[in-house]
Amino acid sequence: MRLVSLTYLAENFNFSWTSAECLLSDLVDKIGDMKNGQGCKDVLTAASEATEFPKVSFTDKCPDKWTV
Repeated sequence: MRLVSLTYLAENFNFSWTSAECLLSDLVDKIGDMKNGQGCKDVLTAASEATEFPKVSFTDKCPDKWTV
């Protein structure tokens, strides 16, 4: 799975909630990975914007401080 490709698809093509659901569990599993974490965050943000869900800020490491 190429994260940059998924980000591009989410930003430039018709990306539905069904499309996002197919990726969600895999992305959440890899979000803590040092190598792929930022790419996963980018895909989740692009998918969130494409499906009109609120954007989540991943600037803090503690989930309690994430903003919607």
